[in-house]
Amino acid sequence: MKLPAEKFIIFSKDKKGEDAPEPVAQAKKTPDAPAAAPAAAPAAAAAAPKAAAKPAAAAAPEDKSLSYLSDDLKILMEDYFNRYDLDGSRSINSSEELKQLCTNLVVKLDLNMDVSDIDTVVGQAGAFQDDPVPAGQAEPAAGTLNEWTLEAFVEWFCQKGHFDVDRTWANGDISDEDEEPTTDRPFLTGTYLGEISGGGKKYTIKQMVGGKVDPKTKRMTGAKMEQSSQFMFKLRPDVNDETKMHKRPGCDSVGYYSTSGSIDGDNITIIVEYDVDGNSDTKEPKLVLTGKWAGEGDKYKIVGTWKNENADDSKAAEGMKWIGLEGVQEGDFFLEKRIRVE
Repeated sequence: MKLPAEKFIIFSKDKKGEDAPEPVAQAKKTPDAPAAAPAAAPAAAAAAPKAAAKPAAAAAPEDKSLSYLSDDLKILMEDYFNRYDLDGSRSINSSEELKQLCTNLVVKLDLNMDVSDIDTVVGQAGAFQDDPVPAGQAEPAAGTLNEWTLEAFVEWFCQKGHFDVDRTWANGDISDEDEEPTTDRPFLTGTYLGEISGGGKKYTIKQMVGGKVDPKTKRMTGAKMEQSSQFMFKLRPDVNDETKMHKRPGCDSVGYYSTSGSIDGDNITIIVEYDVDGNSDTKEPKLVLTGKWAGEGDKYKIVGTWKNENADDSKAAEGMKWIGLEGVQEGDFFLEKRIRVE
């Protein structure tokens, strides 16, 4: 039940030049109407110096994070959607199908949820077309029941506040749940959460949270914009060199970025490099986090300092305001490994 390619518009990245407005046609001159002579300007006005034009304020970056998914995550979700479409209808049309699909994705993606959490989120999605009508209740009105395409399911499942999916997920991502950090191996593979701060401010990004799929339009509605000061980093050694970390692309409300890093004993370097304009020749914020294992007393924690390596560039320095750190180019951070609930 492979869905046609045009159903995957949620997966496509924005391309420059698309959706550009049509050029406005210039008004034609009326041949019979003579051009009006310009009015003479007073001498005093002509002599007065012109005020310096103020530079226009930089527009906030377009939020492309909701349309961003890693290639591996796209393929995985389509595969699981097809697998748990139990009746072959090319859609999810029962709460049971949705629950099985979500449960298996939660396990595969190593998400921090248990069975009761999954039941709660699935229950909040609303009733589906093939759900039995509870005894004593009238048949629901037409158009009020869910029947989700792959596109609708992905939009709902990946929405913040539902399953908190890491949209940068890649094949091979795992979490060392059964191991503990030691002096010989202080940094475990998995997801780390924490804060980046400086000058009394914190790294902060915007995100859409919650909402439901409208049964008629099959698009998310009712989501709310919230700010989050939580910084997330997925630690995974490179397959060819364990002293280096797997480089991965990502996207948040500011724009596209990449994460990378290296490990040297109990020291770690994490790099978050933005490329919002898609031009590698321009400089944008490049956060370099230099950290250290906190030790046996706080064995799942990393602490250290950070700086914007491109702070000498005025635009890169100014860009820090989009992540809540306006005027701040260095500070402290901490990260702590997330332990998944069994």
